Amino acid sequence: GVREQALRLAEPGIGSDPRLRDALLGMENDSNPRVRLMLLAALGAVKTDAARRVREKLLLAQSDDHWFQIAALSSSPD
Repeated sequence: GVREQALRLAEPGIGSDPRLRDALLGMENDSNPRVRLMLLAALGAVKTDAARRVREKLLLAQSDDHWFQIAALSSSPD
């Protein structure tokens, strides 16, 4: 969908552009699970408390989903 493509295009700048980062953090409640999965993966490049909270929220909400588990592990900034 359009939001998925927007995330793909925005991902390279997510760590350096605060306005872009804030806009993407606002997608945490997106109705599309694929968008939330991509957001979880993209947020690995962001080392802020807000990004950590969104990553945790996304993972906890989908903790039974194998793909979300993989995305969380692969997107950890540590």
